[in-house]
Amino acid sequence: MKVKLDHDLKYMFVWLLREEDTQEINERIELEAKEMKYKLITYVSGTGSLETEIEQLIMNNI
Repeated sequence: MKVKLDHDLKYMFVWLLREEDTQEINERIELEAKEMKYKLITYVSGTGSLETEIEQLIMNNI
């Protein structure tokens, strides 16, 4: 898991490996982002096209 914070825009970017994409981890990072009052943007690594995956990531988090 990699986490990057943008303090100016109040974004929390989280990149998870597929194995890390569990309900427990998702609930924990959602709670942390909510407590910090940051918008959570997550990406889960997969086997698909990087271009398609990034496009979907952006569209889901606009």
